[in-house]
Amino acid sequence: MRSSALVGWFADIGLADRLEVGGKGGSLGELLRAGIAVPPGFVLKTAAFERLPEKLVAASAGEVERFTNILTEALSLSGFLDRRTVADADDRIRRLVRRLKLPQRDADMWTGIMRQIVWKLNHPNHE
Repeated sequence: MRSSALVGWFADIGLADRLEVGGKGGSLGELLRAGIAVPPGFVLKTAAFERLPEKLVAASAGEVERFTNILTEALSLSGFLDRRTVADADDRIRRLVRRLKLPQRDADMWTGIMRQIVWKLNHPNHE
């Protein structure tokens, strides 16, 4: 396949293209041409993101809070956090979720996924 206005294959790109493909994409192209083993692959060019039909809107504070709470519950139920460390980890989890900049359009989906995980953890013998 050949590169297009939206996709840059590693074999076709290099550091000279980094404004369109980013530094990592350009570097992978350079490594490939230098004979270093690089898995076949591609990057989406910046033009692809400029064509998105909508600008991403961050999830509301309430949506972030719901997701954070269900994530904390899943981590606790899984044994990753024990009851003594939940309070200590709560603030770090909240900061992490805020840094994710969860898009509003995806907040319900991710919260639903976490609810399913929590349900499975609460019902381990249920198929």
